[in-house]
Amino acid sequence: MNNGFKKFKRKLFVGALIKSSLFGISTGAFLSALLVLISKLSKKVPNPLIYFSAGIACAVILTSLLFILLRPSDRRVAKKLDGELDLNEKVQTMIAFQNESGDVIEMQRRDTERILDELPAKELKGKRLWIHLIMPVLAAAMLVTALLFPTYKEVPPTLDSDPAFELSAWQEQALKDLIEEVKKSDMEASPRNAVVSELEALLSELRTVKKVSLMKASVIGAIKDINEAVDSHNSYIRISEELSKSNVENVKKLGSAVRTLSAIALGDTFTQIRNTFPTGSDTEKIFSMALEIRSALALSGKSSDDPLYAALDTFAGTLLTAISNDDTVSEKVGSDLDSAFTASGEAVSSAFILQYTNERVGDNATVRLMQIFGISESELPEESRPGNSSTKDDEGDYTPDDDDDDTLHSGGYGSGDMIYGSDDMIYDPELGKYVSYGEVINKYYAKISEQILDGNLSEELEQLLGDYFASLFDGSKADGE
Repeated sequence: MNNGFKKFKRKLFVGALIKSSLFGISTGAFLSALLVLISKLSKKVPNPLIYFSAGIACAVILTSLLFILLRPSDRRVAKKLDGELDLNEKVQTMIAFQNESGDVIEMQRRDTERILDELPAKELKGKRLWIHLIMPVLAAAMLVTALLFPTYKEVPPTLDSDPAFELSAWQEQALKDLIEEVKKSDMEASPRNAVVSELEALLSELRTVKKVSLMKASVIGAIKDINEAVDSHNSYIRISEELSKSNVENVKKLGSAVRTLSAIALGDTFTQIRNTFPTGSDTEKIFSMALEIRSALALSGKSSDDPLYAALDTFAGTLLTAISNDDTVSEKVGSDLDSAFTASGEAVSSAFILQYTNERVGDNATVRLMQIFGISESELPEESRPGNSSTKDDEGDYTPDDDDDDTLHSGGYGSGDMIYGSDDMIYDPELGKYVSYGEVINKYYAKISEQILDGNLSEELEQLLGDYFASLFDGSKADGE
């Protein structure tokens, strides 16, 4: 192969390499810039290492593939020279017969080589070169867009949004008083010790807290733990759930009554159940009811030493004793059933009182913590709000026979909710926004209580302020009208 042919082949080789590289590098740059732009639009911080690596890999692969397609072989070069230099297929003939000999072939070969030697390489001009500039232009535009598009930055909260906190003398003393109240309460020992430990740990933690947000997180966490301690100890919730799952209708009714934690509801339910076993009726239903009660107790997972568990277990046992060796309810069996229902009703009611006391003291502690540290009910998890445990959100389907407005009669227990004189939203000038009436009253009551504790007020003023805040906190009228 003479130097003339090699000259043109070298030019085409370099052109193919440049075109392949230009397209591959431009596409890789376009891909990297596109990934950066997508990251910024998604409000994420771009990762240059990943995006640049993807661009380089794309550039290498596309450059290699395109060069393989454009790489000039001898036949391609010959065809291109004949076409663009009007050589009438002389070069293609020379390449086709390059390994052949003969006078005519030699003469044609020397003539073609002479022509190629005399023609300068610049005579071979590329066509439609603008096509190869499309990808570089697109890549440049994408790079400029990606670089100029701003990176998302999360705006840090202003300093005023989380003011400083320091446990005041009044708050510390109020928390100590609450601890003493719980210690002296009629709460059962296990939940009482758990609540006291939680309050003591809260007091210790708040002495080191320096921000309001951290203070609220600590208090809300303590409230949540207090509720969990009470709920995990009280057995009526789990027992009522298992009773309510029974296929025996009377057992379901009993489960609903236990759920209310109300002696009145229990008494009404016991009366309804007893009336389903008249004289002369079959004792098989009583037998099934007793077995279902004991099965539910076993499935509740509660200890047999628990007073409510023990009372219901004894009730099931007395039912079985009353009907032993009897197929029907006789007058004697009926008398024994009456005694069983009466004695068991008293035992279950006594167990109710214990568990109600646990809840009342727990809710009391929650309300006092809210007052001392200015925690609104809306800031608490739904299940940790006073009288609104997640395990008590459904109080069964028990409906009293009469529609009595007084919900705190003998044997019945209130919800434990904090009731204020109003539930309106009012403007707080210190916060510069509308807040609930109760939240504002709690805040100002804490300030006045601190002044009273420090001895800065006269006895007359203390009495006046005490009566004033009592009227502000009183929600009885609003609740009844």
